[in-house]
Amino acid sequence: MAKKSKNNGKRRVKTKTSKLSSRSKKVSKSRSKQKYAEVKEEIRKNIQRRSRNDLQIPLILLIMTMLVFFALTNSIKDKQLLLIEKDVLLSQITINPSASLHLDKETAFIIGDRVDKERLKMFAQKDYEEIKEQLGLKSDFSIYFTDGSEKIIPLDVGSEKKYCIGDKRTRVNGHSCS
Repeated sequence: MAKKSKNNGKRRVKTKTSKLSSRSKKVSKSRSKQKYAEVKEEIRKNIQRRSRNDLQIPLILLIMTMLVFFALTNSIKDKQLLLIEKDVLLSQITINPSASLHLDKETAFIIGDRVDKERLKMFAQKDYEEIKEQLGLKSDFSIYFTDGSEKIIPLDVGSEKKYCIGDKRTRVNGHSCS
C-alpha cells in the first residue's frame, strides 16, 4: 500500500506497523498485567506458605518444651515418691527397741541395730505383692544385706538361700529376688 505523497514527488510507504505496534502494545500491556497478577498471586501464596511455616516452627518448639517440662516434672515426682516410700519401707521394717508399742508390727524384722532372724524368715517367705500391699507401697523395691566389704549376704529362709527380698525382675549379684 504505497501512496504518493505530495512532498517532492517521493513516494512514502505507510505500513500498518503503527497500528500493529499499538495493538501489540495493548496486548503486551494486557500480558504484562496478567503476568504481574500471576507473579503477585505467586508471591501471596509464598507468603501464606511461609507464614504457615513460621507458625509451625514455634508451635513445634512449644510442644517440645512442654514435653520436656512434663518429663522433668514427672521425673521429680517419681523421685519424691521413691524417697517417701523409702522412708515408709524403712519405718515399717524397723522397730525402735525403746518403744515397746511397735513390737506388734508384723512387717518389722530389724530391732534397733540387729536383725531378728525369725521375723526376717517370716517376712521373706511372704509373697512380694502381699508385702508391697502390707507396707502400702506403690513402687517396686528390693531388700538385701551386705557385709563390711560390700559382699551380698545370703538370707537363710528355709530350704533355700535368698539373696534379696523384692520384685522378681530385680537381680542382686546375678540372683533374682523371688
